[in-house]
Amino acid sequence: MNATNITPMPRSRRQYKRRPSNAEIICALHEAGGVLSGAARILGQHRQRLHEWIANDPELQAAKIEAIELLLDKAEETLWQKVREGDVKCSLFALRTLGSVRGFGSNASNATFGLPIRDYCAEAKAIADPSMPLPPGWTEGDRYL
Repeated sequence: MNATNITPMPRSRRQYKRRPSNAEIICALHEAGGVLSGAARILGQHRQRLHEWIANDPELQAAKIEAIELLLDKAEETLWQKVREGDVKCSLFALRTLGSVRGFGSNASNATFGLPIRDYCAEAKAIADPSMPLPPGWTEGDRYL
């Protein structure tokens, strides 16, 4: 057997692509809304590798947070636009989550001010049905306001 006829065995070690520049990683993070798996897919890299690069670079950490904040701003902007258009589901979501400081929501207490959250449904039923007990602090005259 001649040594020139032997083909080398393929390397079993995985060949990694070059590390993208910080600018490329930042662009991918913004495009993916700060989601690592999406940014890794854009870059053609493994998610865990991207996580390691971000964990070791304060500039990339800040960029990831900024990308997430921009996505949240966009989502909030879209929510408020839908509320302005009269979308009932979006309005109820806004009241349940953001409106809890004004007494809307399903929690027993208001964490922001330490005040009890008003049960508007119970109040409405009490006003409509004279046989129901009145909410605390209400008088019989309040039923007909």
